[in-house]
Amino acid sequence: MFCKKKIFIFIWLFLLFFLSVDAFASFNEIKITASDAESGDFFGESVSISNDYAVVGACYEDKTGSNAGSVYIFKRNGETWVEEAKIQGSDTIAGDWFGRSVSIDGDYVVVGCYLKDGRGAAYVFKRDGVNWIQQAKLTHSDSASGDSFGFSVSISGDYIVVSAFGKNDAGPYSGAAYVFKRSGETWAQQAKLAPADLSEQNFFGRSVSINGDYVIAGAHGQSNSSGAAYIFKRDGSTWTQEAKIMASDQTSNDAFGRWVSLSGDFAAVSAIYDDDNGSNSGSAYIFKRNGTTWSQQAKVLASDGATQDNFGKRLAIKGNHLVVSAPGDDGEGDLYSSSGSIYLFEEDGQAWTQVSKVTASDAATGSIYSHSVAIDENYIIVGANQHDGPSMPDSGAAYIYKFQETNPTITIVPDNTTPVIGDTICFDVNIADSNGLYSS
Repeated sequence: MFCKKKIFIFIWLFLLFFLSVDAFASFNEIKITASDAESGDFFGESVSISNDYAVVGACYEDKTGSNAGSVYIFKRNGETWVEEAKIQGSDTIAGDWFGRSVSIDGDYVVVGCYLKDGRGAAYVFKRDGVNWIQQAKLTHSDSASGDSFGFSVSISGDYIVVSAFGKNDAGPYSGAAYVFKRSGETWAQQAKLAPADLSEQNFFGRSVSINGDYVIAGAHGQSNSSGAAYIFKRDGSTWTQEAKIMASDQTSNDAFGRWVSLSGDFAAVSAIYDDDNGSNSGSAYIFKRNGTTWSQQAKVLASDGATQDNFGKRLAIKGNHLVVSAPGDDGEGDLYSSSGSIYLFEEDGQAWTQVSKVTASDAATGSIYSHSVAIDENYIIVGANQHDGPSMPDSGAAYIYKFQETNPTITIVPDNTTPVIGDTICFDVNIADSNGLYSS
């Protein structure tokens, strides 16, 4: 309980207090590694998180052959994360790179295996208790050598989108993406996506994301590598291109569209070779949907961005939070002399603001921390695929963070009086974040 003699003093103190409350985000780091980690596994090549489950790809793991790959599933138990399963495809063999991409939604995991048979494949697993059982192997209807089907995957409800940036329908590496729908226990191809202005070297679909009735696919090679991204909307069983989005300040070789992410009415797109903070420092753009129109809402940069940071190598958006990787941060201009960082941004209805920068507690150069990132509600997972375990170079690691939302709600609780100038008033100040955690 606070008491002040003058109302103007109370108002002054309140405003001073309110304006001095910096946006904050506190993090609790959990580091996870594979139970059977070995040198060169690249655990952390890909990551995804949904509710109490986290998925980590280790595409060079050798259980079923050299560089066949494996994926590890972890379950949250209180504040700890415990390895629940290790999975491979039913026919995973040497050189497949199973786990190059992963995505989880609820009880389903999809794993990309883009080198399978030289064409690529994706595998769907469903949780049954503590077991994860392969439900399907996905291939595309016009499969061809070099398609790289499965380089990027994303799942949302009963739908999966799989990239094939090596597809050559409109010339070498023009690219494509494929949508699959689940009916009962069966997954079937529903659509093949490609934009109307597709051309060679577009790399359309190198990164894909699905959320509800919308799919976004990046095409970082479009327009002399200034880049573009395309958004498709589902109407029944038909997927139609709704928008082509580009950076408002596009420049050749920015590679806008190198990584993409969707959440609700927001689309996030990276441009890792943007030069605003120095050569290849990188940037990210957020677009917001209004009806059928997607408009650029913001361009975000690292507060301490520098040359070769590659800010935006990976990014993920969820609700009003955006996490962006910068594996080249805190280095000497290359990944192997860098420790890497992630940056968390928050939208307050008007602007996107950086609220935190995070590095690993055991940060080390060359670990490629933030090679992969994912976000779900109040959890972020970060892959460091070349982290060195004890006597195990490049075995890899991942880090899970729980964060508290910024911009706390401040409530003034006065006593039961109607004060006038000169009166003594008493009040409580309650501060609550979005999780309902209070201080007074």
